[in-house]
Amino acid sequence: MKAGHRLLRGVSLLALALWLVALLAVGTTILLFFAGLIIPKVTVRTILEGWSTTALVLAIAVVGGCAVRRGIGRLFDRFAVGGYVWATLFAVSLIVLFYVVERWRGHRAWERLEAEAGGQPVVLRGMEPFGVAEAENFAELPLISEWWEESSSGSSQAALQRLVKPVPNPGGGNWETQRPVDLGVCLEYFLPSAGTARDSGSLSAEQFLEAWEVFAAELEQLSAAAERPYARFELPYDRGLFDQTLPRKLDLFRAMATAFRLRAVAAVADGASGRGLADIERLGRIADLVGQEPLLERQRLTLLLATIQPIWEGINRQRWSEAQLAALQAQLSRPDLLREHRQAVRMELLLLIDLSEKLFPVRSRVPPVDLTEEWPSRMLIAGARFIYPSGWLLQNQVGLYRLSREIAEYAVAADQRRAFVEVTRQIERDWVYRPPSLDPFFATFLMPRGGATAEEVTRRYAYAQSALDLAATACAIERYRLARRQMPESLEQLVPDWIARVPVDLIDGRPLRYRRQDGNRYVLYSVGWNQIDEGGTVVERPTDSRPVDGYSQGMEKGDWVWTVTPVN
Repeated sequence: MKAGHRLLRGVSLLALALWLVALLAVGTTILLFFAGLIIPKVTVRTILEGWSTTALVLAIAVVGGCAVRRGIGRLFDRFAVGGYVWATLFAVSLIVLFYVVERWRGHRAWERLEAEAGGQPVVLRGMEPFGVAEAENFAELPLISEWWEESSSGSSQAALQRLVKPVPNPGGGNWETQRPVDLGVCLEYFLPSAGTARDSGSLSAEQFLEAWEVFAAELEQLSAAAERPYARFELPYDRGLFDQTLPRKLDLFRAMATAFRLRAVAAVADGASGRGLADIERLGRIADLVGQEPLLERQRLTLLLATIQPIWEGINRQRWSEAQLAALQAQLSRPDLLREHRQAVRMELLLLIDLSEKLFPVRSRVPPVDLTEEWPSRMLIAGARFIYPSGWLLQNQVGLYRLSREIAEYAVAADQRRAFVEVTRQIERDWVYRPPSLDPFFATFLMPRGGATAEEVTRRYAYAQSALDLAATACAIERYRLARRQMPESLEQLVPDWIARVPVDLIDGRPLRYRRQDGNRYVLYSVGWNQIDEGGTVVERPTDSRPVDGYSQGMEKGDWVWTVTPVN
């Protein structure tokens, strides 16, 4: 009997010790982990060292306190030992039940999502477009294939590689802030070895075009390949954001935009507006091809918006003919970006879903991706994967997908050509305050990130569509000026000869604001994302805060403005 009592006492003591260690380890790790997110100096090593120290101190304090209060002997009498056993069994049962229930809820939520999706992709890999024949594929151009291979190895010798750097400001020009391109500055920046770059102040458009011939072979290849009907690039739909070579590959599209954009600006300045129109049309065609890849939605917008600077400079210089303006107006009116918004916001949220799945595989059953080679970090991440409820991960992924679906359905109305700012923000707030799972980390950090991403995509597409609408309306105004020898007093005078209907500001649903000024000058603008009519005020974003493919004009403040001040 005594031997059995001693065995039971020993097992109870071991269970108590394990219970204390588990409780202290989980509690202190969670506290220190969240402290590490808030306090930059708290590292993974600090968390591990802090856990061991804190666990030891708390264990001594608990046992010591109990010993002082009840005495050592009474801690392990028959009744106390029995209590420890039942408490441990009860706690373990609750933990197991919690994991089982959350796992069931997660898989049940994912099954419902797949049923609701109706065949639409709910994972990143499902967005990959169908394959096409090489002869019909724009991406099979040797120039692009070589760029892809060299980017994967980390080195590229292509001529266009010189153009991947951001266009200098203000020399690169910007229609948003009424800055024409300084061809001399651009040539000196991109081709410092060019002889004409030494005297940038007196550089002519003809000299720039002559020096720009260094890119002629590449631009000719791109122009010819743009006649192909499809574009299928080797993009990491299976790896998502973990493809380390992707940013270098995507530099190609910014380089293409810069090469055609600056050549078109120089051609217009040189009086060869026909050549400028041809480059603008090629950029538009390449943008349409790139838009066939869901993963390249940002690059499509970059290419589309690159066409606006030469159009703006041509209107300011009064170089476009009636026929050329009509062609430009038709090209600018063709994209319906609000209809593309649905796919874009879904892609952005699927990237976040794929990121979580790569770190904590639940559905894919593949080895997780390691973020670091340091053993403390890897050990902590491995521990998190072991204790983190898989059901939470599935519920979080379902929540992100439903957020994208809600934003896609209600944030814009393509048929009405409207983007609803307040609806977008309300959806974002609702999802922040009603998280899809009990996961505190997701509710605190990931869900706000998902909501902010969804709003940013909506704002980006609203801005891009507004920019195209402003440019198309400006072409109609210039056509009116050529026909009537004066500017219209209002946009209503453009109907029906130059436009079918008065263009609407997609932010507030009212007509675009137009104000005629002296000397064939005018201001045309949208109220912008803040929904406040500021009379055509542009808020320029600080230079150091602009993303590589971003815009000089701030999209959140001020109006979105097109201003024409004719120059001789």
